[in-house]
Amino acid sequence: MEVITLVERLKFGMYNTYLVRGEKRSVLVDTGSGKEKESIFEQVRHKNVGLIVLTHGHIDHVGGTPFLAQRLCVPIAVHKDDYDLLSDNTLRQLFADSFSGKLMKAASEQMFHSAKMPAFEPDLFLEDGQSLEEYGVDAKVLTLPGHTKGSIGLLMDGKDLIVGDAMMNLRRPSAALLYEDKLAMEESLQKIRESGAQMIYPGHGNPFAASEYFDKVK
Repeated sequence: MEVITLVERLKFGMYNTYLVRGEKRSVLVDTGSGKEKESIFEQVRHKNVGLIVLTHGHIDHVGGTPFLAQRLCVPIAVHKDDYDLLSDNTLRQLFADSFSGKLMKAASEQMFHSAKMPAFEPDLFLEDGQSLEEYGVDAKVLTLPGHTKGSIGLLMDGKDLIVGDAMMNLRRPSAALLYEDKLAMEESLQKIRESGAQMIYPGHGNPFAASEYFDKVK
């Protein structure tokens, strides 16, 4: 039987979290900086969440994780290559080319040094191509390294793609404005393009049609 999957955006200032909803169960993608955890909980508490997926290990995407995992009684999933970031975001250097990217880099590094990382352990490590059907959603994991080594996305129904910070939409759709590995980031952009996704759901900014970006970078 076909599993119908919907993506619901939960917006909190600069940060997006997403609820991927199947017919009976849901998956929560990212948990914000931590300041939003109570509000996120109130919005998803009756949505039968069975799993928390973290697109990468930066504080603005994982801050509410231990609170929400405990309150929802669900496991936490992340890619193994970002495991070290869950305890210390300052372990790896970020780079940026554009003026906007350099501003974001400075703000991010300040946040990484000042914010206290929440203490938690993931329950499972996600791999490229892994299906989340056992959690009630038609979603497949895509590894999207570049912004961080362990960045991942979720492709739903073959057409809706949550990308974390592999892409952004601040003033307009773009590649990640800051990254650990530029070549890996560019290869991940090509992977996103080849995924067949029609709608892109970024960690920052409004969702956008994939054509808004890729039709301009032929």
